[in-house]
Amino acid sequence: AVNSGSSTATATLYGTYVYRWTVSGPNSGCNTTADVTVSYTEQSTVGSTQDRCATLTSAALGGNTPSAGTGTWSQVSGPGTSTFSAVNSGSSTATASAYGTYVYRWTLSSPNSVCNTTADVTVNYTEQATVGSEQDICAGLTSGALGGNTPTVGSGAWSQVSGPGSTTFSASTSGSSTATASAYGTYVYRWTLTGPNSGCNTFSDVTVNYTEQATAGADQDRCATLTSASLGGNTPSAGTGTWTQTSGPGTSTFSAVNSGSSTATASVYGTYVYRWTLSSPNSGCSTFEEVTVNYSEQATVGAEQDMCAVLTSGSLGGNTPTVGTGAWSQVSGPGTSTFSGVNSGSSTATASAYGADVYRWTITSPASGCNTFA
Repeated sequence: AVNSGSSTATATLYGTYVYRWTVSGPNSGCNTTADVTVSYTEQSTVGSTQDRCATLTSAALGGNTPSAGTGTWSQVSGPGTSTFSAVNSGSSTATASAYGTYVYRWTLSSPNSVCNTTADVTVNYTEQATVGSEQDICAGLTSGALGGNTPTVGSGAWSQVSGPGSTTFSASTSGSSTATASAYGTYVYRWTLTGPNSGCNTFSDVTVNYTEQATAGADQDRCATLTSASLGGNTPSAGTGTWTQTSGPGTSTFSAVNSGSSTATASVYGTYVYRWTLSSPNSGCSTFEEVTVNYSEQATVGAEQDMCAVLTSGSLGGNTPTVGTGAWSQVSGPGTSTFSGVNSGSSTATASAYGADVYRWTITSPASGCNTFA
């Protein structure tokens, strides 16, 4: 009501307006005026909730620019403090001191601070996922703690990226979970941190090498040869296997030093111990098993003897075994015989009656798995 002192005014835009009330005399010979100022302050508005990945600085917070008065950013809540790139600008960014969920308030104030309107925006700062160092697990299928960091906002979860079998986690949403694999080998596990609104995922991977216990074949007795049969080492699921000689009277060569089924060739007869060692990819884990091979030589004896007018022979000429024992026995003859040293290759034989006697020199390996004679 333009002619009513109690009239209200409706503006087309927010801002500061000055309205004048004019009183005119009957003949318009006298006018008096008075002015009134009205500041129309709009409602504060802000941008949508933000999920920020591996950073402590937000995007523009999206506060509206006031038509009258000023706007100011403040922090309502959060685990740390925040600074604003431009505290009185709606498009300001916020930088937090610690990861977590923060609420920021955009306040529009009228020129005389009689009217304030506010709106809040939430920003979730999700940290970068981190994990522990690579692990080498010896002769076991359960890892140590995988070392994922605990999220300050959102949640974490473990998953398997690769590996020869499947895996179960002791606590799939705990950074300190352990992993149990179904088969030996190299596995990669991923720790993923997800923001509250799933608008931000960060992840990091950790490798675990599960190395099995080394195994080898049974001990061997090899007759009149310096080459073993297959040594029977198991094939590693992760890392490498290697044969070495632990003991023996000579040296040995392997047909394939990194193959479990390798054979060994010794330089001299005797007892040898060979070790099969499984090493993880980073050599952080070694397991081993040993196999003994007895290489027994062919028994040999001296030349045939003709003894005149006597019942005692010369030295029978049996070779001295490098492994195992030798023993003389009588194979045939008209009487019985005694030996001066039944286990000595250089023994003599004394017969009980004249005639042709056959004596046998037998070399027996330590495990009695190999006998040779002459």
